[in-house]
Amino acid sequence: MIIKRITQGQYGVAEWFYDFFEASMGIIKNFNPACDNEKDNRLSILDVILNTLRELHLFTLTDIEISYFDQPKKHDTTEEHIQVSKNEIIDIKKLLLQYSNIHNLLPIRDLYLMGSSEIFQESGHKTSKGIFTIQFSYEGIRIITDADIWLPYNLLAEPQPEIYQLNAPRLKNALEKIEQLTGIEPVYDNTKYARVNKYELENRMDDEDQPEEVIERQYLKDL
Repeated sequence: MIIKRITQGQYGVAEWFYDFFEASMGIIKNFNPACDNEKDNRLSILDVILNTLRELHLFTLTDIEISYFDQPKKHDTTEEHIQVSKNEIIDIKKLLLQYSNIHNLLPIRDLYLMGSSEIFQESGHKTSKGIFTIQFSYEGIRIITDADIWLPYNLLAEPQPEIYQLNAPRLKNALEKIEQLTGIEPVYDNTKYARVNKYELENRMDDEDQPEEVIERQYLKDL
């Protein structure tokens, strides 16, 4: 199941944050990839994340939402949406220059990257959107999952051994590979929906050591 983000706000089932400051890369608040060469290394990390997830059929980029600062010292923003049609190795800087109005030199506030994911089932693979959202900002990169397929029980505390056994190792493998390739260990923490043990997710348990129902059915959608 997938959390309906429109009703539950920004919080996902779990997230991993690749902190530029903690990685000794510093922070550049007003950046434009079209003209700021210092940004290239950060965009390369985003490329690694996107391409690793793509290779393992966990995330194929389809859409990018860009928030620009209208003026660097103000909070007003301009937004732009671009669709990515080609299923190929991702070069995010090239994509931004090709599809967006990034040449207008407005500093970027955030990139939100959305796409489709393959869910493994014994009956076959299924493609679904909304499994992951990836956010890029001057602070770092967040991989956010809104899905419960990495958990032994779904968010309604119903057992799902098949889904869990087929998909949880895929997530762990991808995040371990990203850490190996980037040299960055992400920041993570427990959420209201799950306990996060680095790259493995565990259900929240009640006082009797049984999985908790952590959300009502009306706030979920099927895969």
